[in-house]
Amino acid sequence: MSQMCVRIRAGAVVAATAAVAVLPAGSAHATSADSNSARSAAERQQPTARQCAEQGWPWSCIAECESSGQWDVNTGNGYYGGLQFSQSTWEGFGGLRYAARADLASKEQQIEIAQRVVGTQGWGAWPVCSARYGLHGHESVSPSSPQPEEPEPAQPEQSTQSESPEAPEAPAQPGPPEASETPESSATSQSADTHVVRAGESLYSIAQEHGVPGGWPELYEANQEAVGDQPDILQIGTELSIPQG
Repeated sequence: MSQMCVRIRAGAVVAATAAVAVLPAGSAHATSADSNSARSAAERQQPTARQCAEQGWPWSCIAECESSGQWDVNTGNGYYGGLQFSQSTWEGFGGLRYAARADLASKEQQIEIAQRVVGTQGWGAWPVCSARYGLHGHESVSPSSPQPEEPEPAQPEQSTQSESPEAPEAPAQPGPPEASETPESSATSQSADTHVVRAGESLYSIAQEHGVPGGWPELYEANQEAVGDQPDILQIGTELSIPQG
């Protein structure tokens, strides 16, 4: 404690006592340690890829990182929805067909637009959150099952080819079976050369279905005359030519 004199008016002096608070030694280090532990705890709360997979890998993880998993969030910062689309990105990749802004669209619709963004801009469109979960390049990762189904049509072709070496065992019959198999394979390739647009389809989903090497941009380039200047809007019944790799 220390005493100090304060002059109130002429001739009158009052003694006052001022208490000086002194922080105990080492308190600054304790405060720093507390902040570090709080930051470490926050980092531990970030879900791992394994945890996010239960909710829909990888988009639930990206949304958790970008917006705490709030698919309808609009904080007024110019970015909307669970994946924090800018308005220009939402409009440029066809989001207006679903809603005026990303936060007004469903989770599934936001993911569909996000897959288009990845196909064009890569995972760098979400630089921090994609790096957190090891997502790189332009290959979209989807929790849906249609993608594994794509190789199934190739399995019968492989089995047909595997049967052809057995044909030479018969001396006179190898020729005719090989000739009969050729039209079948050509018919199969011809049927796969075109695709008629169905309701709810996009260039991205069609390119994924047919395994177009260059993705939807190559599909659009091959059908620009039929599709027009807006690749995100397809007319039902439009016949598209499928580029062959």
